[in-house]
Amino acid sequence: MVVRILVGVVALAAIGVGLLLLRNDQMDRGVRALKEENGAAALERLKPLLISTIFQHSRSQ
Repeated sequence: MVVRILVGVVALAAIGVGLLLLRNDQMDRGVRALKEENGAAALERLKPLLISTIFQHSRSQ
């Protein structure tokens, strides 16, 4: 029983870290595209991050 709980916690932590790394990579690519003055690519990379940020902000109020 304890092993199942521990495996579940480790799995959730691994998923969380993976999503965080993916989000950071997406942000880095978007900022790099902005620096290269490639607005379309930057918007494509950053739009999902902006939408999720706005959604999280509206839920907290």
